[in-house]
Parts: sequence; structure tokens; C-alpha cells
Amino acid sequence: MVETVDSAKLASALSSSWGKQNKQNPLNIMVQVNTSEEDSKHGCSSDHCVELVQHVINHCPHLKFSGLMTIGEMNYDWSQGGNPDFICLVQCRKDVCERLGLSEEDVELSMGMSSDFDKAILMGSTNVRVGSTIFGARQPKQPSSANAAGGILQQSPRETMLSGGTSQPKTSQGTNPAPGAEQDTFPPESFNVHQQ
Repeated sequence: MVETVDSAKLASALSSSWGKQNKQNPLNIMVQVNTSEEDSKHGCSSDHCVELVQHVINHCPHLKFSGLMTIGEMNYDWSQGGNPDFICLVQCRKDVCERLGLSEEDVELSMGMSSDFDKAILMGSTNVRVGSTIFGARQPKQPSSANAAGGILQQSPRETMLSGGTSQPKTSQGTNPAPGAEQDTFPPESFNVHQQ
């Protein structure tokens, strides 16, 4: 399952790519909604959520819409009441189901992480992300010395998918790095894919 579909362009590119794999079943996806409206987070706006889900259903034959995902505000103060980002995602599901004739029971909600998954479940989450609880806190990604010195820029999986290109790193001058040059791998948080 891919939980990070946040634009029609990405959905169409993903559908096309999955179709070329000759898989028997469509790829399950979730639409990512930026409920906190933070510039540092990906996701469509809650106002465009229905439109994006409709695009996936009507124009992406190799994708199956499974639900909605959000990354809520970090370190939310639960003494203030329910997390407004989770409340917003619940409302998005309601809007999607009402406007597109879907059953709420068939639309999953992925919200909540290691620090608040228990509260997210109480608010309706059907899918939580608890990697830090299982594997420990993630260390901040540090640029490698080769990348810093050589000006190598790494495309994110999202940029690679949208450009239709390969994930081959490019230098800041647009050329491939020298053979044997150290290369970073994609950070796991940049593209969430779950095997079924």
C-alpha cells in the first residue's frame, strides 16, 4: 500500500507504473491530506480531498482507493482536547463518502504515530505508524562527505515518479556522479510502501 498520494499527477504516474508491472490486483493507495496545513508536509488540502479521490477512482485503473492518511501536528497538547488534524481527517472521510457514494466502513483512516497512536485509535484511526516504538527513534539524516563535496543531489522517490525518470543521483551541474562515488539511499520516511 502507498499512503502518500497527494496529487492527481502522482496518482496517474503511479497507476501507469503499476500497470506496466502486469500485477493481477490494483495497488492499494491512500490519499495523503495535509490537515495541519504545514509547508513542511506533503498532502493535498482538505478542500481538494474529494476531487483527488474522485480522480483516483475514475482515472487510475491500476489503483484502488483504500483510505485517507495524515501526519498531524507533532507534539500536540492533548489536554486541549481531540487533535484537530485527526478531527479534520474524519470529516474528510465523511465528505468523500457522502459526495462519492462510498461507505465509511470501506474507507480507512491512517493517522497516529508512536507518540499518539492510542488516542488516534480512539478518534477512529484504522491504521497507525509506530516505527519509532518498534525500531527506536530515527537519527537525523546527515549528508555524506561525497555528496557534500561533490554537489550530488538525490531525487526523492516522489520526484522520480513525477518526472518519469530514474532515481539516479545527479550532481548540481546535472551530470551523473563518477563511478564508485558514494551515494545516499532514499530515507524511509519519504515513500511509505507496505507489502500486501
